[in-house]
Amino acid sequence: MRVIFKMNLRISEKGGTRMNANALKEYMNKLEVTPVELAGELKMNVSTWYRKIGRAGDNFTVKEMNEIISFLKMPRDNAAKIFFD
Repeated sequence: MRVIFKMNLRISEKGGTRMNANALKEYMNKLEVTPVELAGELKMNVSTWYRKIGRAGDNFTVKEMNEIISFLKMPRDNAAKIFFD
């Protein structure tokens, strides 16, 4: 599933988009997906996952965001609220 967004993005001080990290954690809990499982799917160390999520997702790449959306089978409106809120 490929999700394409066309919208204005809120830009953080570092130049990346801001995401709603708590909403992503809640969505993962609802699906009973652990950070270890998701980090494995992204082929990253779980400590890297926690570092990125701890910074409100500032360092997630577009590719990583799309992989998260795909792995969690996230509907477009949920993805927009989480990654581009």
